Amino acid sequence: MSNEDFQAKAHRVVGEFILSMGKTEFAMDEFLWTTSNVLPDHLETANYNGHKFSAKPPTSINGKIALVKHFHAKIEPLQTLRDKIGLIDIDEWMTDFKALYDFRNKVAHGNVDSIINKDGNISLRAHKYPARKPWKVSSYMIDIRGIDLATTELIYHRSAFRRATELVTMAMIEKHHDRKS
Repeated sequence: MSNEDFQAKAHRVVGEFILSMGKTEFAMDEFLWTTSNVLPDHLETANYNGHKFSAKPPTSINGKIALVKHFHAKIEPLQTLRDKIGLIDIDEWMTDFKALYDFRNKVAHGNVDSIINKDGNISLRAHKYPARKPWKVSSYMIDIRGIDLATTELIYHRSAFRRATELVTMAMIEKHHDRKS
């Protein structure tokens, strides 16, 4: 594989991952927005580190995850959220999603100074300044196979957020229909 070919492949894999993460974060935000608007009473009972979400929606990933968990615990139709192996374990789902989000930060915010092709395995060498002390630059390698795998995993998360949005929407339609009957 030529130098240009493996660099192009690395750029493609990274680009696909970043785009997929953006779509997944949008699906998460759509779920939170829809649920907050359709069931505002549940939003008012949410509390994250002393912060009431009814005053200001969460913008941090940790706040969003806390709100997803809160809605799952309080809204009965969300407790039926399933995947192909059964009911979704909300803690496991959000732990997995947070790990992907943290991985995305390493990919998106690291300064990639070289793309390395060793025996057909392509890696990115990146450096990043820390957000907190100690003020030591970290250096790390990212195998693009891991980025490719993460892109595939995001499909699962995106579909789960979309399904959760459908469950909330269907519950509200049924509730509205029952009121009319």
